[in-house]
Amino acid sequence: MPKYDLSKASEEMARYTVRGKVCVKIGWIGEGNSGDYDESDPNDVPLLRFDAYDFAVHKKSCECGGGEACYDRSPRCRSAQDASYCTQLPAMLPRNVLKSVCRAIAKSIAGEESWKRKLEEWSWIDEPEARRLYAKKGK
Repeated sequence: MPKYDLSKASEEMARYTVRGKVCVKIGWIGEGNSGDYDESDPNDVPLLRFDAYDFAVHKKSCECGGGEACYDRSPRCRSAQDASYCTQLPAMLPRNVLKSVCRAIAKSIAGEESWKRKLEEWSWIDEPEARRLYAKKGK
């Protein structure tokens, strides 16, 4: 019997958009502490990954003008270089907590020239910090 209920884990579990600037989504793609999640390893934990998408980059390559509607339909809204990171967040966290994480990440990079350093820092977010962000934002 699996030690984690991953029935609600998916590639996209939450998303937050700063309109016209960035979108951050978070989900589970099978990663764990040491690469691929190993259900048979009692010390492994399924971990979430976030991706940040730059609508300004997208606008230059798409005639739609960018925006969430196109992001939903098109793979052409793409992540910026070095904008996909595995976190320390377990894949079983509730969606509302994950939405708070996406919101915080998106707001921290919106309008910034370079995202790399900030996104690297966000990759270390863990469950207590995620729950603190959710409590701070409110329900």
